[in-house]
Amino acid sequence: MDHYFPVLFPFFFLGIWLLFSFLISRMGGWHLLARPFRTDLPFSSEVWRFQSAQMRWAANYNNCLTVGAGPEGLYLAVWLIFRFGHRALLIPWSEIRVRRIEGVFDGSYILTLGREAQVPLRIRGKLGKKLHAAAGTYWPVEET
Repeated sequence: MDHYFPVLFPFFFLGIWLLFSFLISRMGGWHLLARPFRTDLPFSSEVWRFQSAQMRWAANYNNCLTVGAGPEGLYLAVWLIFRFGHRALLIPWSEIRVRRIEGVFDGSYILTLGREAQVPLRIRGKLGKKLHAAAGTYWPVEET
């Protein structure tokens, strides 16, 4: 049996990797957002790579997101190696609510994504300000 280990381990590792990626998309709510908002089209407005965010149930996306903003909406994509269960998303601004959380340093933003799904996306204040600037007048009115 030991002589099969080097052959079987890559398949075992790949299976575990795909399972965890799939489970994180379910826990965080990404799969709910993918139903109405998935996109296969390239995003043509401004994007920022290597971004971090947190979704519901502590589903963390640390330095593995590409986040974009423009008149068409909020764009979210996960690195290719984490993409199983995570289709790229393009969410119109009309489907997003924004709340700013003041903090000691830069604070954060909580974007509630999808009127029906209502999946929270917590991002750092610095990224929120960039998104706000890129969205311009399309940025939703911030809740207090």
